[in-house]
Amino acid sequence: MGDLPKIEQLILELSQAERYQLDTWLHEVLRIEQLKLDRETKQFMEHQAGLGITYELEYIKCGKKNCKCNGGQGHGPYWYAYKTVKGKLRKKYIGKSLNKINGKKV
Repeated sequence: MGDLPKIEQLILELSQAERYQLDTWLHEVLRIEQLKLDRETKQFMEHQAGLGITYELEYIKCGKKNCKCNGGQGHGPYWYAYKTVKGKLRKKYIGKSLNKINGKKV
């Protein structure tokens, strides 16, 4: 992130056509990364479904009176794991990423 101001300055020096090309390229890079993440998440979740565990991304409200989340969708999204144990649905906070489950890299 330390180079962000330099990058912003370089972008401002580009022509409108060059900025449009950069925008198109960057959106394609982000789309490809999201496809990779979606594929990895789908494979992981299919494996966990065999164990009776499902994962969901959720936004949460922190409950603080003056927090910005009160007027919006909330903080997050965060991953939560759900599993039924002895007839009761249990919910466990995982975090912003599914990369670590129970302290183990997935």
